Amino acid sequence: MKATLAIMMALLLVMSSFVVPMNNSFATPASDTELPTVATSNDLSLNKNWSNPERIVSANLQNATITLAPKGTGQYISNYLVAKDFGFSGLTGTLVGIEVNIKRDASDNSIKDFHVFLSTDNCASTIGEDKKQTAAWGGGFETKTYGGAADLWGTGFTKTSLETSGFAVCYAIFNNDRARDTTAKVYLIEVKAHTIVYGSAAQNDVQTSVKLATSAPDVATWA
Repeated sequence: MKATLAIMMALLLVMSSFVVPMNNSFATPASDTELPTVATSNDLSLNKNWSNPERIVSANLQNATITLAPKGTGQYISNYLVAKDFGFSGLTGTLVGIEVNIKRDASDNSIKDFHVFLSTDNCASTIGEDKKQTAAWGGGFETKTYGGAADLWGTGFTKTSLETSGFAVCYAIFNNDRARDTTAKVYLIEVKAHTIVYGSAAQNDVQTSVKLATSAPDVATWA
């Protein structure tokens, strides 16, 4: 009987030494949020420029402003408010999502998004999906989120894309009111990079603990 038990436990010990690697079982999410160090108003079109765009580079409640004419008359669409030079560096893992948060305010609820794009050449051109939202601004202070933790804006953005000096957020709006001017303010544009780190030291710890937990007891002590 003891010989049979000894053989069975020896086999169990041998089998326990074969631990299947779980390369993707340990996925650690990480994120890095950065503010722009430079902000400008893109004046490559005949639309309306923003005043004081440089004010959106810090969370000090200063703002870039714009007053747009009634829809269909004059300059009722803004040029791009360009937020750039975010300073991303040394991001770890694999980029899986880009989130843009914009703090903004409007004199009423007639302001709407015209375009919300990302760029790698400071908005001289744009890449990927237009994340504009169809709903009007709320007519008061609010923070609106575009993209997200698992959203790469329909294109192959990587960590290198965010770390390039040309990476930028391109934001344009329009006045949907056909009767009156409307003023809009943007206080801040921030970008949050979401990454996933696959595998870790914890993986080895778990594999080791599996081996120890399944090791055979000393059969010599059995009655």
